[in-house]
Amino acid sequence: MKKFYAIIAAAAALVACQKQAPAVQETATQTRIISAAFEDTAFKTSLDGTTPVWTVGDKIKLLSATSASEVTVVSGTKPTDGQAVIVLKDGKASGLTICTSLSGTLYAVYPASCCSAASQTDDKLAITIPAAQNGSFAAANICAAKENAGKLVFKNVTAVLHLTQTATTKVDKVTVISEGALDKNKSYASTACCIAGDATVDMSEEKPVAVLAEGQSKKIKVVSADIQTDYYIAIAPDTLMKGTAFGFDNSADRKLGGRNLSADKIVEAGTIYNIGSMDGGTWHDYIEVTDASGKTLKWATMNLGATSSEPGRNSFGDLFSWGNTTGQPNSKITKAFNTGNYSGTAGSKITSAKMWDVTVNDAARFQWGGTWRLPVQTEYTELINSTVSEKIGDSWKNGVYVNGYLFKCKEADESGIFFPAAGYCNMTSSLSSAGQFGDYWTSTWQASGMAYGFDLNASKLNTSTPLAAYSGRSIRAVSE
Repeated sequence: MKKFYAIIAAAAALVACQKQAPAVQETATQTRIISAAFEDTAFKTSLDGTTPVWTVGDKIKLLSATSASEVTVVSGTKPTDGQAVIVLKDGKASGLTICTSLSGTLYAVYPASCCSAASQTDDKLAITIPAAQNGSFAAANICAAKENAGKLVFKNVTAVLHLTQTATTKVDKVTVISEGALDKNKSYASTACCIAGDATVDMSEEKPVAVLAEGQSKKIKVVSADIQTDYYIAIAPDTLMKGTAFGFDNSADRKLGGRNLSADKIVEAGTIYNIGSMDGGTWHDYIEVTDASGKTLKWATMNLGATSSEPGRNSFGDLFSWGNTTGQPNSKITKAFNTGNYSGTAGSKITSAKMWDVTVNDAARFQWGGTWRLPVQTEYTELINSTVSEKIGDSWKNGVYVNGYLFKCKEADESGIFFPAAGYCNMTSSLSSAGQFGDYWTSTWQASGMAYGFDLNASKLNTSTPLAAYSGRSIRAVSE
């Protein structure tokens, strides 16, 4: 009987607990529908005349005051949470219908990859202009929006550079380097604007613009899976200075071409700038050398002005005074290299390291264009430390034209880079020590009237040789 009463009591207690326990209810996620469109018809995620076009696969970053989510454009007519579908107008994909569970006022960034924020509480929207891009129009079409009455109107916050190439051997990489001209108001220092990196967009402005933070990148590298004829590159609105370099890389055959801006160019948000096309005949061979820090530099296989990369007189090239963009053929020097003649060149006016300007003083940039330039002193040290050097020639004396050094990459079976002992000119119009010495300019200033050179002879390689700036020396170009 006691057992029976115990069972009754337990059952009563269980019923009491069930009456007191609150019911657990599942609540559905609350979603809402908002619309999206482009404000400027000149920009879009794919090219279609002048009509803005969204495409399936586009991704948008949505941000609220407490959260963020990524929205993907999908096919169909009814989006679910985190999706957007295309709205047709006159048969064109001109807008989007977005479904989201985010509440409150929303901000949006396209492409989604340009925004890594987890929430947004004010009008100062943080984005990134990538220093590594793929050259597609969609990726270069960086825009932002702030919700108003259930609608997102995307406005372009960057400028876009449009580069084309017509070479028979197709370009597969592009490098843009922002470089300045001499600024007389700043003691002839070189000036240049940053073009990529972390930026802030004030969405309270009628025309919001991406403003880069301090110390951002002056370089953008574009690498695409497919070889392209047209490259579109997003950059920060600013003034691109004369000399800004565009390097076109045919990496399959190790050749590099390019072009430069011939004048300052103001680039504004919401505008596409056609930079022009590359001349397919301006290629120059190179070999890539990677140093211990992981930095890779392209070294030209020939001297500036040379017609061959093989040992012999044709590999000598031209001789240049330091900072002078035009040289004289090694085999036919008609004008003496001396202080009197050098006083009329741009290099003679340089009195400190800060005054070197690649757009004015660099013979490699002047002769070959693109991103080619003289090496700095430390880059010759990196070349020696990152390669295996082989001395070419047995009898190092004047008039033996096959002497020099061959530098081979340590990690690869490369043919190497040959540096001939091309001689030099010092205060005369006569070539000296061809076959005995090779002197190559760097862009590194040493002291009054002197700059550093890379010196090679039968017994050593020296990267810290100070040379008289007026004298005639060889040049080997490098590129990023």
